[in-house]
Amino acid sequence: QTFVIPAKHRTTQQSLNAAEVHAMHVHSCSSNPDHTELPEILELAIGMLVLITQDIHMELDITNRACGTVVDIVLNQAEPPPSWTHRVVDLLHPPTFVLV
Repeated sequence: QTFVIPAKHRTTQQSLNAAEVHAMHVHSCSSNPDHTELPEILELAIGMLVLITQDIHMELDITNRACGTVVDIVLNQAEPPPSWTHRVVDLLHPPTFVLV
């Protein structure tokens, strides 16, 4: 099952509007030319291989180029229960955490 998560503003947790997506894209390209596109959505699935592309928490080894496999996705409590019969589930909220 694939979970589709829209990009959210870090402060307001609202979905990004077109101007915010563009601003993030421009900032990302100017600060790191290797990242030419930022996704407007994130797709996650248990068993998926993931790669960290920036340092998040050095002491926990959540650093640039660390990789692993998604073993669990804990959904936000505000998320309505997903239908387990659908292969793709559009989430309203980012997951509480993703265990890799």
